[in-house]
Parts: sequence; structure tokens; C-alpha cells
Amino acid sequence: MKTRRTLCVIGIVIGALLLTSPLVSLWVTDFGMRHAFEELGNDGIAEPNRLAGHIGTVLWISAGGLIGLIAGVVILTASFVWYIRACRIDERRKKS
Repeated sequence: MKTRRTLCVIGIVIGALLLTSPLVSLWVTDFGMRHAFEELGNDGIAEPNRLAGHIGTVLWISAGGLIGLIAGVVILTASFVWYIRACRIDERRKKS
């Protein structure tokens, strides 16, 4: 049962780290948009395709952050439930 608890704790840590993915993607989005607008400032609006390329990349990064958030919530919730169940099973075995 100790192995099961260890796996649950690892799941909790991974889930908690995945919950920070929107913050990381927000930071990367900010950096990417600054780079895109620097590109716009250098050449003006002569080539909107270059600006669109940067914005498209930033949108993919933002979507990745949201997907990481959803995965993190699922993993974290499942790990908490399994951890609580493992603790209850251990308590029942100790009483028997």
C-alpha cells in the first residue's frame, strides 16, 4: 500500500505543477506579443503575414496552457481521491 500512496503523491505533485501551466503560457504569450509588436514597429504594417505568424504561435501557446490546466485538474482530483481511499484502506487493515 505504501507504493500506492507514493504514486498518489507523485500524481498530486504533477497535477499541481500542471495547474501552473496557464501562468507559464501567459508569460510566454506576453513575451511573444511584445516580440510581434516589435516586428510591427520595425517595418510598419508592410507585411501583416509576419505579424499573423507571431500571433498564431502565441495562440497555440495559450491553448497549450489551457489544455495543461484541464489535465492538471483531472490528475490532481484523481490523485487526491485515490490517496484518500488508500488512507482509508490502510486504516481499516490496521483495525482488523
